[in-house]
Amino acid sequence: LVPICARAERLPLKAYTVAEGLPNNVINKIVRDSRGFLWFCTGEGLSRFDGYSFTNYGVDQGLPHTTVNDFLETRSGELWVATNGGLARFNPKGEPTARVVFANDQAQPAPMFTVVVPEDEDRGARAANVLIEDRNGTIWCGTMKHLYRLERNENRFKLVPVDLGTHEVFILDLLEDRGGSLWIGSFSGLYC
Repeated sequence: LVPICARAERLPLKAYTVAEGLPNNVINKIVRDSRGFLWFCTGEGLSRFDGYSFTNYGVDQGLPHTTVNDFLETRSGELWVATNGGLARFNPKGEPTARVVFANDQAQPAPMFTVVVPEDEDRGARAANVLIEDRNGTIWCGTMKHLYRLERNENRFKLVPVDLGTHEVFILDLLEDRGGSLWIGSFSGLYC
């Protein structure tokens, strides 16, 4: 046997923190959109990186909570943000406002963020962890308490709870497989 000598490779690494413009050093999720922007879901809001600098969005722009857990760009180009205070529809051309505007309220001018919350007023039910759009265009939202399907009727939105056969389910991840089945990862197990 001939001994093989392996050397550790040191890859170029650049750290990005609040000093470089992030709103918070805690990164909950990273998503790339259809235009190539990187979106960072942080403990202090949402951040978009264009390759040079960060643009940050937080409660001062209308997010319902500082903690952002997921970001979804739908096939039709809608932007949705999962926060600990509910599901927020993001209109980058909208007017920033330091108050929460609910999606079913008719606000003028159009706000940057409009919020959809379930009828269940429990904080866990409103804390959206993960989002997915299925092949039929349905948006699914996993929270700290339930799985919801986003129902829309014209410009009215409703989060409809999905019965998983148990009282509460803390949803961690969602995936649609090739057959169209929705897989649900949770603290209490795996559901399909």
